[in-house]
Amino acid sequence: MEEIQITQVEFPPAKDKPEIVRKPKPGRSQQQSASIPEKGRKKPDGGMK
Repeated sequence: MEEIQITQVEFPPAKDKPEIVRKPKPGRSQQQSASIPEKGRKKPDGGMK
């Protein structure tokens, strides 16, 4: 059971880290939601990354 948990916890973090870093501020996510379209068009790479 520990091995399965460690594998799932170590695997997702690697790919979830980038998303978690942007999903740490739920309050700012809603306010930036309106700015996301403008910034996404100027920096498509920065928004996806």
